[in-house]
Amino acid sequence: MPGNGLTRIMPRALKYIEAYISEEMQMGTYQQRLEIAQQHMGADFGDVTGIIDGVHIWVKHLRPTSKYGFEHDSWYSYKFQKFGINIQVMCDGMRAPIWTDLGNPAGVHDIRCVTRSKLEDKLHPNEKILADGGYVNSRSRIRFVHGYRKPANNELPRYKQRFNERLSAERVRIEQLFGVTKLLFEAFRVGFRGDVEWVGTLFRLALVLAWKSIDRGIVTQNRLAEAVELINREEEQERIERELRNDPIQDDFDFDEVPEGYYPQRQGRVVNFRRPWEEEQQHFEMQHDAARYPHRAENRMQQHILRRDRFEDDFHRHARERAEQVRNWRQQEDIVLQQRYNRANPRPIGRFNLEDILQ
Repeated sequence: MPGNGLTRIMPRALKYIEAYISEEMQMGTYQQRLEIAQQHMGADFGDVTGIIDGVHIWVKHLRPTSKYGFEHDSWYSYKFQKFGINIQVMCDGMRAPIWTDLGNPAGVHDIRCVTRSKLEDKLHPNEKILADGGYVNSRSRIRFVHGYRKPANNELPRYKQRFNERLSAERVRIEQLFGVTKLLFEAFRVGFRGDVEWVGTLFRLALVLAWKSIDRGIVTQNRLAEAVELINREEEQERIERELRNDPIQDDFDFDEVPEGYYPQRQGRVVNFRRPWEEEQQHFEMQHDAARYPHRAENRMQQHILRRDRFEDDFHRHARERAEQVRNWRQQEDIVLQQRYNRANPRPIGRFNLEDILQ
């Protein structure tokens, strides 16, 4: 189907998809979530009512939109070195997805995505959520349960190692859900080709269908093991690429390794070591210049703002023109391939039947 026809149909289709998702994906009450946790979670995590994790989805021919995040957010994912979207997902002990956010640019950290989604307003104050090290934040009111971090040049005690092993055995449920979703719907594994505003709704639909496949036994245990292996391969590839770039992720930084006399100063994903007198000297110089040459400081700021605005306008204009050109090429290519296929196969093309999943 040409791109213009799909663009015309999708807004209407998304309304019906959202209505279906709202019926199938529900959080329920705290007592209901607690009963499911006591029945299906391990003995050590009987009071943990959810498992949360973020998934990055590569979006081909991405055109940034203000629907996701803020203007200063980066769409570049440090996981797979491409541009995409970051979606937070929470499931219960049965692997059923019970909550997702609307999505954020892929460069936004997981804990910041959760803060923006106002998830803490939907949870009970005593509720515990299973998470990884990316959700460590003392300012959040959500009680995240995560593993112990390995200290520098030392080994964890045996009881902490056993706790991490049991926690990983429980967190594998959400990895299985992600893996089955990517195995059944390849677009979320090899790259989504479409409007970025469709990604969140279509991925939520894929999660619901993947969960129904698991719950009804359509996906066997071998497929679940294959899904976990797929996620592990992706994480191993991400680790190898980080080592080659020599760019450790933000969560791997240990503030206990700060040299004496310095303090860490984070600028985005980079942590620099600075001494107190360096910041005082820089602040004094800025005040001195502003007091002695006020017109010069004001002119520098105005020139900087003009250069920044001019660069952003040119960048977005070239990005729009390039995206429009590529989209036209893709449409022409799809039309030619469809015509060739119709000539070679005069019979109508069959469609994928989801009755065994939807019933």
